Amino acid sequence: MSSRRRFIALCRTVSILLGASSLSAQSPRGIAPAVDSSADAKPWPQHAWIGAGLGGGTSPRGAISAIATGWYSAGIFAAGVRLAAADQLFGEARSDRALLVGARTRGNRWFLLGAAGIADIASSHTCDGCITLTRRPATEVAYNVEGHGNLTFVGLGVTMFGALGPAQARYNAIALTLNVGAFGR
Repeated sequence: MSSRRRFIALCRTVSILLGASSLSAQSPRGIAPAVDSSADAKPWPQHAWIGAGLGGGTSPRGAISAIATGWYSAGIFAAGVRLAAADQLFGEARSDRALLVGARTRGNRWFLLGAAGIADIASSHTCDGCITLTRRPATEVAYNVEGHGNLTFVGLGVTMFGALGPAQARYNAIALTLNVGAFGR
């Protein structure tokens, strides 16, 4: 199956899962048994936020990293998009656009999030005084692991992110992020 078809299939799956979870979250009874009163049933907490940050890369070694994300969570389920890069000034460079799904811990102020998905990865190699080698784009598995500390609408996070795959596409980076969104009270 081509990478484009895999990407479209993943987008459809994420849309279906998000639609189903938001419908059950909006239901006054949620997924509780029919004997439960609606006064006791609580909808899943829903949160949405965007974040951006800078940091360093461990692979390629000595890289400068940057990340921008957008997340939505309903209960423990989370889905997000990511633009990220890890770039040595002279040497290896990676950048990606990723679609991620995963889970987060409960809580509004402090929580952890882990997600995986697929990413379109651009990769190149530069050196001082030579021609830039640009490799063919690749579709690989992407990951994010995040820790958040938030107030009601703003927070800080530490994010480890990257992609798996062959050496020409693989990278790992970490960044300190500033996040803005609806984290709850």
